[in-house]
Amino acid sequence: MIVVSSTELTHPPIDEPGVPFHPNCQLLCPPTPEPRSPSLPVDSQAWWQQLLQASQDGVWDWDWQRGQIFCSSRWKTMLGYGESELADTVDTWYEQIHPEDRERIERSLLAHCQRQTPSFQCEYRARCKDGSYKWVLDRGQGIWDETGKTLRLLGMRTDISAYKAVEDQLRHHAYYDPLTQLPNRSFFLEQLDEALARNRQHCRGFSVFLLDIDRFKVVNESLGHRVGDRLLAQIGQQLHRCLHPEDFLARFGGDEFAILLESSREISDALATAEFLLAILNQAFPLHGQSFAFAFSASIGIVPIYDPRAQQNYLSAGEAIRDAETAMYSAKRQGKGRYAIFTHTMRLDAIAQLELEAELQQLSATSLRLHYQPIICSHTGKVTGAEALVRWQHPERGLLSPGQFLAIAEETGLIASLGGLGVAPGLPTDAAVVCPGHCSPRHDFERQSIGTTIGPA
Repeated sequence: MIVVSSTELTHPPIDEPGVPFHPNCQLLCPPTPEPRSPSLPVDSQAWWQQLLQASQDGVWDWDWQRGQIFCSSRWKTMLGYGESELADTVDTWYEQIHPEDRERIERSLLAHCQRQTPSFQCEYRARCKDGSYKWVLDRGQGIWDETGKTLRLLGMRTDISAYKAVEDQLRHHAYYDPLTQLPNRSFFLEQLDEALARNRQHCRGFSVFLLDIDRFKVVNESLGHRVGDRLLAQIGQQLHRCLHPEDFLARFGGDEFAILLESSREISDALATAEFLLAILNQAFPLHGQSFAFAFSASIGIVPIYDPRAQQNYLSAGEAIRDAETAMYSAKRQGKGRYAIFTHTMRLDAIAQLELEAELQQLSATSLRLHYQPIICSHTGKVTGAEALVRWQHPERGLLSPGQFLAIAEETGLIASLGGLGVAPGLPTDAAVVCPGHCSPRHDFERQSIGTTIGPA
């Protein structure tokens, strides 16, 4: 920071003889009167001109009071202009700034002139002669008089377009899915957090979709992952074409896609969009090299977020995605190819199911009961056998029917171990026939396991 009296300020523009401008533009001060090095030219102005020409940075000198600005040759050639093609005016400099960056630069300049920051530094896009934009970095230092009035700003411009290109490439790798070229999970969660913040501040509602392609693993298992990947890319493109530009689509992982539906302002709009997406996915997806096309169903979990004062007042993206996933699995249990809107009851059911799964893993043989239902011959009226019906004697919930726990056992892979636990202890020694009937939709508690268990009895 430099403060001088108005009578002491004698620094002219850089292209005029006088006090030299330091090429790093971090500090401007009169040189200490020392003996001149014999290696320096006698003409200091020529020395500084040579230094400016050798530098890859452009230099500017802004007379704040007069509204005049001097820009070096490099400042202009950096943007593709000749020496005389750009006027040395503040308006010319301002016109070269990208419209989206102007307000930010104005704030930064004003803060420095009011001595709120030690220096001026700002990255922005400057318009080139061919109409394209190039990223540049401006750094500068102000000079004030003894009353605090801004007299001058002196600085330099650096071309950072190559650095920005690398930065953009790294950002693309970090935030985009390489298969579908859609935003990935990390990018989606950031956008969702921002949308939640906007909703809390401006009550701007939206919906969150979590869409899972039903039975997509069949494609991978039968035709291979290469075909599956090509189909996922097609599905992503089709979904993107069907959405409003205001909406945000991401590949969330595997065969799951997440949608931030900001174009819908009411739940009815969101439901109409969900129905449209399900219909689109149910159309045939032709694939080059295959003699047939693919049609898919999907399950969509929907979390409507329209009133920040509602019971479901989400504070983070993770909370909203958690409930969208809960709703999605609820849609799958209802038969797939449909959507489900999240309710608080779904969360309670999910917690109860998780607790039940943990209890199933600790289940002992004494907790299962076999109830027998006789099988009667319609011609003779005699009992020809019995159907074994398994029940779980839960210590807190009482006697649970198969419908309350066998589906969970199937999903978690515990179904085979339940067969071994439940059949042998309950077999009567004098039973003529025992028919494993209502035990499980998965091969009746794995028939091989049951056969092995029944044999010794």
